Amino acid sequence: CGVINLIAIMIPIIAIIVIVKYQKNFNGSLKNKFADTEKTMRLEKFDERCSDYQVTYKTFKDFSWFTKSFFPIFIIRLYLFYLTISYLFSYPLAQAIIITTLSVMMLAYLTIKRPWTKCLRQVQYILQELLIFMVNICVLTLAIFDYIGKLAVNIRSIIGYFILSCNIAFFITGNVIIVLQVLLIIRDFLKERKLSKLKAKQLDKKQIANTKTFKRETKHVFTKNDH
Repeated sequence: CGVINLIAIMIPIIAIIVIVKYQKNFNGSLKNKFADTEKTMRLEKFDERCSDYQVTYKTFKDFSWFTKSFFPIFIIRLYLFYLTISYLFSYPLAQAIIITTLSVMMLAYLTIKRPWTKCLRQVQYILQELLIFMVNICVLTLAIFDYIGKLAVNIRSIIGYFILSCNIAFFITGNVIIVLQVLLIIRDFLKERKLSKLKAKQLDKKQIANTKTFKRETKHVFTKNDH
């Protein structure tokens, strides 16, 4: 258990170190008057050195290290969630409060910072985090009922159905996003293919035009030599 906890702590720390170093390279290149060239060279070298850690920073915005820190924040949130479940199982109300607070903080981070570069992925995480937040509110309500000794059978039944609906919505949202991502990939592939065909046709026309020009010039030279 101690080894697992140590690994869980080390992963976000390493991720944050990598992200901070990346951001220093990114910000440092902007101060140079040859910003684009310098930035490209710096980031390419950094990618080569940290090729094993690109998952921590590659698909996130470059506004700041905090905006880019979705991966370690997500890992820390998961670690705190499982820590709460494991060590506070005798205190359900405390569990519900902590887990709901984590959900609020994560939802605020996703809404305010919007770390993802891809809009579709951003929408997916915000929607799913919103569903998780609503489920956590329901669990918190049930924990409060248990704490004060309120039975409220009808309300508990409604809350149960609502939690079930949120779980179904969570599953549907993930699958819809996957389908949309596949459709976008297909669309980009078809666009690229169409563009390639168009370029090939233009190249063929150019080659044909050059061939005709060459034949005319050759014919003109032979005719002139005959005279």
